[in-house]
Amino acid sequence: MDTYDLFEACQQIREFLDALTNWYIRRSRDRFWAGDSDAIDTLHTVLSVLCRLAAPLLPLVSEHIYRGLTGERSVHLADWPRVDEVPADDALVTTMDRVRDVCSTTLSLRKSKSRRVRLPLAAITVAAPNASALEEFSSIITDEVNARVVTFRSDVAGVAREELQVIPAALGPRLGANTQKVIGAVKRGEWSKTDGGVQAGGVELEPMNMSSSSLLILPATRMRPRPRSVMVTAW
Repeated sequence: MDTYDLFEACQQIREFLDALTNWYIRRSRDRFWAGDSDAIDTLHTVLSVLCRLAAPLLPLVSEHIYRGLTGERSVHLADWPRVDEVPADDALVTTMDRVRDVCSTTLSLRKSKSRRVRLPLAAITVAAPNASALEEFSSIITDEVNARVVTFRSDVAGVAREELQVIPAALGPRLGANTQKVIGAVKRGEWSKTDGGVQAGGVELEPMNMSSSSLLILPATRMRPRPRSVMVTAW
């Protein structure tokens, strides 16, 4: 908002609402039904802060929700939220983001292999640097993906190999005539990592055009990170 980028501001709120609805609220339904005060207080605080943040973008909707939520006169008379108003745990947020990545990737792999979620998996293996940090949330993972056992390994290289993928439509405008040369080299496996990024077919690919994936789920099954012009993925 400080840079008048309203599109990005709206997108941030959309992404947050998606995580709030499809992860926290969905995962906490039993706690809400049981009257867990911590869960209810957390949701109340989140919605209150969110309404104040969204008020300039959604003036009428945020007003209706905020007044019903707090009983106060108007969200537009409330103070703008401060960063220090709510507690922060960056390590927990990072770990939970990785847990969500594990779950979403596993479910995607299930779909690609036509394995319905209601059919339990005997076991899944998650390989990632510092995978032990996810062990505390293994019960969430097994519940989300319907697996009996989940094991964690930090030695990604021991169970995976890296594969370079190029997306011609994104790579072409920058490389021009060299695009086909790079694509051919990648298909032949003639690429290597460098200090600055990746080199393929004698062409140096910039770090901004590369995405390195350090998460592996289910041996011999391929991951698909968000599209970039170049992706290094483990499978």
